Amino acid sequence: MLALSLLGTLGLMSSSLSGNGIGVAAQKSVSLHATMNINKQENMTQILEDGKALLSYAKDQKLHQNLIIFLENTEKQLKSLTEA
Repeated sequence: MLALSLLGTLGLMSSSLSGNGIGVAAQKSVSLHATMNINKQENMTQILEDGKALLSYAKDQKLHQNLIIFLENTEKQLKSLTEA
């Protein structure tokens, strides 16, 4: 299961930043945090191989650099899990 969440969205939409009247539209960036829940019974090697294939596809298709960095970080974490 892969879930993406946008942190602080609800709070920012209902209030201004730092009380200065600047809303969400004035923000220069948004922080996304992804989580992946992996059961102990799942095949970590297969998940890592699929992650590598997804990274390769993203690079071949010249997707946005932020997505490629996200996938590279995910691959590093999956490698750490399989080597543990």
